Amino acid sequence: MAVAAGCPNPSAGCVSVQQCSASAQGQVFSTEPDRTKPGALLIKSGNSCLDIYSHGALDGAALEVYGCDSAGEDNQRWRFDEETGTINSFEVIQKHVPFVITVCTKSTPVAFEN
Repeated sequence: MAVAAGCPNPSAGCVSVQQCSASAQGQVFSTEPDRTKPGALLIKSGNSCLDIYSHGALDGAALEVYGCDSAGEDNQRWRFDEETGTINSFEVIQKHVPFVITVCTKSTPVAFEN
């Protein structure tokens, strides 16, 4: 995963799938607990949060980095499932959609920093 400028929201950065590289710009993310929702994580790139664009809940929903919302929007909250090794979106879980958006697995190198 990497952050690139401009799409789909001109005021944010688009997140795309890219081959992992420790030196690649935009591929380092950090996590921090969301203090407003137990079990939720914010995935950050600099001062922005990983965000599901326009609260999408369908396969292929666009991801972006956008200013972290102090009101605590579910489209910026994520949950790490240790059993499956996936990171799932609270946005999709809350809408009771029968699938989740998975952004990584245990078999994929992930550049998260705490």
